[in-house]
Amino acid sequence: MAEYEVSVVLTTYNAEKTLKRAFDSIINQKTNHSFEVIIIDDGSSDDTVSMIKDYANQYDNVSYFSQENSGPSIARNNGIDHAQGQYILFSDDDDEYLPDYIEKAMEQVKQNKLVIVGIEKRLQSGEIVKETHSVLEDANDNQQMIKGYLVNNQEFDVGPWNKLFELSVIKQNSLYFINKIFEDSLFILKYLSLINYDEIGFVHTPEYILYKRNGSITNSYEKQLLDRCNKYISDVAEIVQTNQKLPSYFASFKARIYLYYVHRNILTNQSWNGKEQRNFLKSRVSSCSFSDLDNKYRVALLLARFMPNLYIKMYRKKMNGD
Repeated sequence: MAEYEVSVVLTTYNAEKTLKRAFDSIINQKTNHSFEVIIIDDGSSDDTVSMIKDYANQYDNVSYFSQENSGPSIARNNGIDHAQGQYILFSDDDDEYLPDYIEKAMEQVKQNKLVIVGIEKRLQSGEIVKETHSVLEDANDNQQMIKGYLVNNQEFDVGPWNKLFELSVIKQNSLYFINKIFEDSLFILKYLSLINYDEIGFVHTPEYILYKRNGSITNSYEKQLLDRCNKYISDVAEIVQTNQKLPSYFASFKARIYLYYVHRNILTNQSWNGKEQRNFLKSRVSSCSFSDLDNKYRVALLLARFMPNLYIKMYRKKMNGD
C-alpha cells in the first residue's frame, strides 16, 4: 500500500524569486488526502537550495534531492523514482496550485487512471486565458482520443502540470520524460496509449496557474528547432502506426508541428520573413494537411502558407498584446 495518496513533484532551478509562491500553494492545499512534496533541484546556484532545506526541515511530508544541472525532464524523472504515492502530480517552480487542486482532482479519480484539470494562463501583458475543456472529452474510442490529442490539442492538453497520473502505470511501463523539446507532449502521448479513453476524469475549473514569461525555455530561439520538430514527428509515428501504416490524421498532426515551428520563428528569429515562411510551408503542406484540423488551424495554416507577410504581422501583434 502506498505511503501517501498523492506525490507532488516540484522541480526547481534558480527559483529563489518564485519558489515560495509555488511551494506555499502546494503545502497549503485544502484536502484530507495525504500527500508528499518531493522537491528536485536541478543544480541551482542561487538561494533555492537553502530555501528547500528549510522546507524539508519544517514539514515531515517534504523531501528534497539535488542533481547536477540536467534539465527539467531529468528532474521530473528523479521525482518519479522517489515518489511513494498512489498518484503523482507535477509542478514547475514559477507556477501555482489553487487551494483545491488536489481535492478536486482526487474527486475525479474513481475508476480513472488520469485526471485533467483546467488551467489559468497569466501572460506578461496582464492578459488571463483560461483553458477548461479538453479535446479528449469528445473522444468515443481510443483512436479518437489519440487523434484529438495530436491534432486539436490546447496547451493544457499537453502539459504535465495539470494532470493527476496513476503512478503504477508510469512505473510498471518504465515511462519517463525524455530530455528534449516536446518532452511533455511525448510523455503524455505514451501515457494515453497505455490507458483507455473512458479512464480519464476532468475538472472544469482552473486549478493550476501557469505564468507565461518572455525568456523562458519555451520562449527563446533555438537553432536546432526544426531537427527537434522532425524528431518528435518521427517519435510519434513509431507510437501511432499500425502494421507500418500511419493513421489518416497524421498529415494534419505534422501540419500542426510545422505551424508551431513557424510561430516560434516569427516570435524569436529576427531574420524570419515572409519568403522563407512561404517556401518552408510550400514543401511541407498539402491538401491532406487540412483534413483533420479544426477551423481555427485551417485558417491559420492557409494564411501562413499563402499570405505569409500578413500572417507574420498578425501573429506578432496578437502575441505582443498590441
